[in-house]
Amino acid sequence: VRATGRMVNSLVPLCPPHLPLFVTFSDPEITSMAYCEPSDVSEVYEKGTAHRFLRKRAEVLAGLKKRGGIVLESPPDELSVKLINRYLEIKSRMQL
Repeated sequence: VRATGRMVNSLVPLCPPHLPLFVTFSDPEITSMAYCEPSDVSEVYEKGTAHRFLRKRAEVLAGLKKRGGIVLESPPDELSVKLINRYLEIKSRMQL
């Protein structure tokens, strides 16, 4: 958690002149755990852990965006296409 806070705070001197792009993988399995109907006690704990993870992740990504970073979140199998499309979008807006 502390390391994440340092990463977010390190953006302040980067923006501008740089445009940091953070690429992160989403994990459908964690999302599935967070929204499943638990069938036993261990799944209740898994669900709670998954919810906390997703909430913290959302806070970190929001902090990166708030400080001027661009965030791309994607499942691993869709990363290439999404990354190219984001680059083209940034370029078309003349942000580079």
